[in-house]
Amino acid sequence: MDILQVNIDNITLLKRDNHIIKKAKFNLESNKIYSIYGSNGSGKTTLLLSFTNLLNKNLFSINGEVIVDSKNIFSLSEEMLQKLRKNYFQYVFQNPSASFDALKCLNYYFDFVQDKNLLIELLTESMMPKLKELSKKHIYELSEGQAQRLMICIAMANNPKLLILDEPTASLDILNINIIKSLLKKFVNQSNSVLVVTHDKSFANDISTESAKLFDGVLSPFSSIIET
Repeated sequence: MDILQVNIDNITLLKRDNHIIKKAKFNLESNKIYSIYGSNGSGKTTLLLSFTNLLNKNLFSINGEVIVDSKNIFSLSEEMLQKLRKNYFQYVFQNPSASFDALKCLNYYFDFVQDKNLLIELLTESMMPKLKELSKKHIYELSEGQAQRLMICIAMANNPKLLILDEPTASLDILNINIIKSLLKKFVNQSNSVLVVTHDKSFANDISTESAKLFDGVLSPFSSIIET
């Protein structure tokens, strides 16, 4: 079963009138971990944001379509997009701390989690403090690695069809990277998948069922390993 169908001919930065993405065409199936590998500045995040229609329309234009649940997300109303992003996707940004309000205790965010019991299990597996302890904390009281793991746990506990991660291992030590690998491998099942964007070729090859390389604006076909 296809979770996501992407057929993008180009993504253009309007101010400079140049194609950041020249071609990206693929289908994502359930029960797999996919990764898109590319160097810094290759357009990975731009491509990733297009999949959920999060690119600023005043800055970018997209020629193509992204099909989710038989619908082209570029044709949906804002209300329908919000529902899709809430119920179908979970997006973990490169800087997870920016997704939290520093003035709110973490309990505020836990109230919106769909499966609290699953969240408790995930926190234990990821070597995080217990939910009760975390509930009283603010995001700035956590380390970078803890914030990243927490955001991934929250995203997984919302049971998305597609979990999207932007550079989940950036600036993390080997312990945090191994924890994230373990979480991702346990998460995929017959009804969901994971899409990771990373500049770490070793991580991409190690974690993924299939990987693709983004170079000079063109995304290669997905395969079992990234070629040099």
